[in-house]
Amino acid sequence: MMITKSVSVGKLLAWTGPHILWLTGGASIIAYLYHANYIAFAIPWVAISVIGTAVAFYVGFKNNQAYDRMWEARKIGAEL
Repeated sequence: MMITKSVSVGKLLAWTGPHILWLTGGASIIAYLYHANYIAFAIPWVAISVIGTAVAFYVGFKNNQAYDRMWEARKIGAEL
């Protein structure tokens, strides 16, 4: 759990650096193999749009719930 109000760039890179490296490496390998015609795949746009819409609704509702909880906590804190 973070208890500070800010995050330094060094800490951010320390937390995310290894993940960024292996994700970039994996994506680069797949892109190279696709470009060199070693692998071929096709993703239907309908599936992407349906999944994207579902994720957008899920994130939107979660964001709304988090904001409502934060606002309720502020109201309770102001009453004390």
